[in-house]
Amino acid sequence: MKTLNIFLFILCVNSLFAQKNQYMYSKEVTRAIDLREKQNEPLMATGNELTKFLIEATKEGRLTAYSSDSLRTQDKLTINTFLDNITLYVNEVEEDCFCDEFCDCDDSSSTSSTEYYFPRDLYQVEITEDVLFDKKQSTMVIQTKSLALFIPADHPDNMRGIQELVAVYDFDELKTLWNSTPEAVWINPHNDQEYKNLSDAFELRLFSSYIIKVSNPNDEFIADIHTDPYTALIESQNEAAKIAEFESNLWEN
Repeated sequence: MKTLNIFLFILCVNSLFAQKNQYMYSKEVTRAIDLREKQNEPLMATGNELTKFLIEATKEGRLTAYSSDSLRTQDKLTINTFLDNITLYVNEVEEDCFCDEFCDCDDSSSTSSTEYYFPRDLYQVEITEDVLFDKKQSTMVIQTKSLALFIPADHPDNMRGIQELVAVYDFDELKTLWNSTPEAVWINPHNDQEYKNLSDAFELRLFSSYIIKVSNPNDEFIADIHTDPYTALIESQNEAAKIAEFESNLWEN
């Protein structure tokens, strides 16, 4: 019995070691997805928006929202904090009298009402993924780790004019929820019989995106290194080409 336990222990250690060394190449990549793009329209079909699903599932407690892509327990957002992140504060002024030389306009009273961004307002999404080369299968593997939802910098109601984080989601949790939710679908614009679950749509890369960050010692975004927007766009395309070229060179060798 003791010998069997030792054998099982060695087997488990070897299995973990083999799994750890399964990949000979790894790069963390962050991609931005603009849901207004033509190719991304199936993710924002009217009444079936990806962002609507995220918001409703978070409100209902079916989905855990985080404040960073570390996805740590202490970074979990409460429902109230999440609602604050998608809140618009609108001031409404009610005048008590006609403003002229006989009336001081300072006498008017003001109230505020709370409104929220609509799902279609939140069209900026980012995904963080690991690009891996599996030496056992001799193929590149993409493992998506998290999905982040933002208030776009160019939205007219975003008075700060900078991109603001709403929430980050664990992609594995998202896939589990999508797979168990029939209405979580990618709408095929060409064939109503070929709708796909959102989990399958992301797995098949049925979306348009561009690289904004590749893991580096300084943890810098491409826009931090190349401040000119045109140069940053070219460098984003170069990074995508480098990954494809790396895979091609592996096959050649």
